Amino acid sequence: GLTASNAGLKVNLEKEMIEKGQLAAQRETLIVERTTLQESNEMLNDKVSMGSTLVMTNVSAAGIKYKKNGSENSTDNYKKVEKIKVCFDAMPNKILEVGEQEVLLRLISPEGSTLAVQSMGSGKFVSKDNGEEKQYTTKAYIAYDGNKTNYCLYWGQNSPFNKGKYGAEIYHQGYLVGASTLELRSKLF
Repeated sequence: GLTASNAGLKVNLEKEMIEKGQLAAQRETLIVERTTLQESNEMLNDKVSMGSTLVMTNVSAAGIKYKKNGSENSTDNYKKVEKIKVCFDAMPNKILEVGEQEVLLRLISPEGSTLAVQSMGSGKFVSKDNGEEKQYTTKAYIAYDGNKTNYCLYWGQNSPFNKGKYGAEIYHQGYLVGASTLELRSKLF
């Protein structure tokens, strides 16, 4: 009768191994499901935080020189530009809270580098679009009131501007929310 009980034990052992295998498989499935939930939660959080960013239209960049009376004149003559001015319309956004909003301006030179002077308020931030650390040119605080409002950001530097094509990018809460370009030329007259 020894072989019969051995056979019985063997069957039980196999059953137990199969059950263990199924439990391990179920555990794997649960881990995968939990990871997927975490990822979709993070995506949802990103969507929500993206939804609570400033919505911009009519982004424009221009070179500015000042008249003696202090009024602005736009110019694309690189030798005369004193500041670069970037303007945009902030659109109503129901998710975004009314109040002071920090926006970052990133100006990219014709050579492809970010215009930045640490002592003039330039710094670094992490882009939420790709997780990359980027440099910004200047930051500003705008009083967002929930209505369509036009805002302008300025950048003046202690070195002259080069001629060529500049890129202007505006970031809010780490997301790129507006962009424009501007070309500074040399004038013969």
